[in-house]
Amino acid sequence: MRMNIKLKRTLATITFLFATIMSGTHVPAAEAAQVQTKIVPKILYRQPQVGVAYIVRELSDGSKYLKIQRVNPGSPAKRAGLQIGDWISKVENTRVNSQARFDAAVNAAPDRARFRVWDKNSRDWTSINLELRSVGQPQPPNGNGNNGQAAPPPPPPPVPGGPDLTGLWRSSLSGTMRFTPTQWGFTGNSIVPFVGSSNMNCMKLNNGSYSFTYTNYSGVRDSGQGTLKFVGWNRIQGSVTSSSGVRANFILTR
Repeated sequence: MRMNIKLKRTLATITFLFATIMSGTHVPAAEAAQVQTKIVPKILYRQPQVGVAYIVRELSDGSKYLKIQRVNPGSPAKRAGLQIGDWISKVENTRVNSQARFDAAVNAAPDRARFRVWDKNSRDWTSINLELRSVGQPQPPNGNGNNGQAAPPPPPPPVPGGPDLTGLWRSSLSGTMRFTPTQWGFTGNSIVPFVGSSNMNCMKLNNGSYSFTYTNYSGVRDSGQGTLKFVGWNRIQGSVTSSSGVRANFILTR
């Protein structure tokens, strides 16, 4: 008897929701999301070379993007500062909107690939460089994986016990800076509201601080140089001077 009552209630709920959707009557967003989730479950895909798990999301205009659901510890994605909730649209110049296109683009990419990412924190598109062929990755048995040539040296590891520049930082001037380690130092991407996005190249100095140059590629067309100095584990004191001589001091925090 109880099973029959439960079955009738379930059928009545499904009938009500179907009739409501077909008739155009307003359905609360929470209920609509639950119905959509039950009818069309999202498939969780994995990309082992990048080190992320993601779903393919279709927006109202029909365009599809990859939304990150998990970032593996120690992966290229983690070292580059990718986070749960970020969206991926491109690998190099390839639009990735499915598992097949994402895998193909990653496999065809060079050792260091540029990803086009929607940063959930700055709420803006940014370019992020990932070192895809990580240290410790198995090499082919018939060679060293570099057409018989000596493999390039790996990126330098963080100073043991010391602060690490890698990842996303928020600026006291508003906006964000994201740094990625390379075998020569760090590359960075800066996003500042009303100013635009800039590419950065950083080099570590003997005193432990960093010098950097930048080139703005959107918004205000500008370039310049500056310095970064750790004043705590999650705090950096910085200064920047533009090519026109304008100087500004700022603080970066995680």
